[in-house]
Amino acid sequence: MTVLAAVLLLVGCVPTVTPDQIAASPSPAVVECLDVTPVVLARLQQGGEEGLLFTRAVAVRSPDFVRMYFVAAAFTVPGVEDARGVWVTNSVSDDEPAGFWAVSAVAEEFTDWGSAGSTDAAITVSDPSVSAAIDCLG
Repeated sequence: MTVLAAVLLLVGCVPTVTPDQIAASPSPAVVECLDVTPVVLARLQQGGEEGLLFTRAVAVRSPDFVRMYFVAAAFTVPGVEDARGVWVTNSVSDDEPAGFWAVSAVAEEFTDWGSAGSTDAAITVSDPSVSAAIDCLG
């Protein structure tokens, strides 16, 4: 009988969750796919191998770093069709100068931008924003 009384006492202490508490719970971060303008692409292309031509690009803002964007881009280069690379930059605005760093091996191979892995942030392809940017690129 003592065990039954203890169980009934504990059941009465279990907190309940109301429907409005569930609705107020934070939702997972939604990734916003951002357009990359021709001006920003021209800056990125300055570090590209001769003949590199970007065909499309998108960016996602990093949820982990203040002013960091992951840019996924499709491009061609002599001998390679539809290559895809990922870079990081501190701005995707036409009005702000920006630096670029290569994240993916393809980005490192076909551009002269330094490796993002060698920065203080030590960004690698395992960063979730890399796959988010690639998903946005399609």
